[in-house]
Amino acid sequence: MTSMKYNCLTAARLIMVAAIVIFTAITGLFAQGIPAPLSDLYEIRYVKTDGNYENNGKSWTAAKSQIQDAINDLVNNGLMGEVWVAAGTYYPTESTESDGGEIQNLSFKIPAGIKVYGGFGGG
Repeated sequence: MTSMKYNCLTAARLIMVAAIVIFTAITGLFAQGIPAPLSDLYEIRYVKTDGNYENNGKSWTAAKSQIQDAINDLVNNGLMGEVWVAAGTYYPTESTESDGGEIQNLSFKIPAGIKVYGGFGGG
């Protein structure tokens, strides 16, 4: 019985050590940021209510005015990334119909690889 109890405790300790090693390795990767080869393909676009369509959206001072425009800019340039949206009210600007119809459904087109975050102060 003692041998079995010892084996269970040893196995539990090994599992705990393995979990700590894995956690340390993962957090170490994230602490270093996005790896260089991926950082060229991952960007942030900024949107605020007083932004401008012609802006590139690469900073709060050059923010775009429409969420979908910022998303499309990333996608059309073959990028993954994030769209940071300042607090405010925004509406869909494109049809979400597959044939590009004129009906604007109440949603934005957010493809895989793009994340949208909101409620920022806007720089």
